[in-house]
Amino acid sequence: MVYREVLALDAKDAVALRAVVEAYERAEQWAELAALLRSQVEATSIDAEKVHLLRRLLGLYEERLADVSSASWAAAQILKLVPGDREALLRLESILERSSDKPRLVKMLEYHLRYSTSAEEKLGLVRRVADLLQNQVDDFDRAIPYWENILKHVPGTSRRCRRCSRLRKGRTARGIWRARWTCKSPPWPPIRRPGRSFCGELARLAGDALKQTPRAQQAWQDLLKIVPGDREALEALSAIASAQSDWATLADLLARRIALSTNPAEAVPMALERARLLVEKLDDSAPTAIRALEHTNQ
Repeated sequence: MVYREVLALDAKDAVALRAVVEAYERAEQWAELAALLRSQVEATSIDAEKVHLLRRLLGLYEERLADVSSASWAAAQILKLVPGDREALLRLESILERSSDKPRLVKMLEYHLRYSTSAEEKLGLVRRVADLLQNQVDDFDRAIPYWENILKHVPGTSRRCRRCSRLRKGRTARGIWRARWTCKSPPWPPIRRPGRSFCGELARLAGDALKQTPRAQQAWQDLLKIVPGDREALEALSAIASAQSDWATLADLLARRIALSTNPAEAVPMALERARLLVEKLDDSAPTAIRALEHTNQ
């Protein structure tokens, strides 16, 4: 092709470049087009032209060639030339989300956080960083200040924030924080039974303030492993099971609450509700429901 020969002699010839690009596009020769555009990036010294070419390259690598590594490179080059560029940030975050390089994703989200101007977006970014550090990078020390930041933005948690700040000091504090966010036993001797209060606090924060029902449900379940008869956890899980129409789980939770109750005025309505569930929702036999009521009356 004549235009290719022209470009070989003069890489900046606009007419030849446009003609070759159009030819590659018609033939759907995306790899060749990407190689050409990349050579143009290296040839030009004008930042605006570089950014324009890099945007086209980013789209090609991600959408046509499924070349994650090259797409990541293009987005990073754009950010070097245009710090905080939103399109490049979001594309690079999306690429890293699908990769196994979670530490790099954390760095990118922290970078994004510096350039974000929306309070709502900042809170979402902080939450993502905290979750990644805790659950995928396993860096609890770095996760702590991000969770504290979230707590500061939740109404009524200022006292907990002050306590969290105090707990950051010392080796035992790190173990308590591990218990607080994962409900696992800390690797160092803990303060007397920290798991119960911290799991409950996480469950309330997740369910009431952050509206993250799966996380709240898991925290309440973890709390029941520590204290099988915790009334608040049983009541909260009953509400979740009811909202999810999980009738078998709800019937089981009601049975546990009935067994723990010492007040007939409280136990009888729960027994009636459980009997109704057994008959209407779980297709259980009427005698089973009757036995459940008789057991309550005893």
